[in-house]
Amino acid sequence: MNLYQLTEAQHALHTRLELAGFDEQTIADSLEGDDNTDALREKRLGYVAIIKNKRALAQARATAAADMAALADKEARDADRLENVLFESMLKTGDTELIGVEFEAKIKGKAASVIIKDAAAIPEQYMRMPEPTPPKAVPDKKAIGEAMKRGEFVAGCELGTNKKLVIG
Repeated sequence: MNLYQLTEAQHALHTRLELAGFDEQTIADSLEGDDNTDALREKRLGYVAIIKNKRALAQARATAAADMAALADKEARDADRLENVLFESMLKTGDTELIGVEFEAKIKGKAASVIIKDAAAIPEQYMRMPEPTPPKAVPDKKAIGEAMKRGEFVAGCELGTNKKLVIG
């Protein structure tokens, strides 16, 4: 049986015993002696083993991906550095084209752009005042949660669960 079937069978047995009027200790003893209880426990332990294995595999893959990303970033930085060296070399000599058998490089671009190094040093005549933008409303989760806990309906919202499974 799968976990769903075992869980349903266990729940059904518990419900039958409860409806028959047995006390909690008798119900617990009956469930403990049931073959389904052992099968359910083993199935759940199997799930824990699979979960732990998948989490470890996910972590290993995330680490490998981070290592690959770091290597890719280093290669990109190296390419940028080499490109800057080539660019500066061509600018110094006034060359705008480099044509080879397999590759070519050309210096292209638009007119020079303004680079602001110190905005405080710019004369007032070259300053402008941007139009202010009004603030935007954001949901008040605390107020929404309190209203919903009182049984009020809040359109576009629902209460989530704060429970989680912890595997050690």
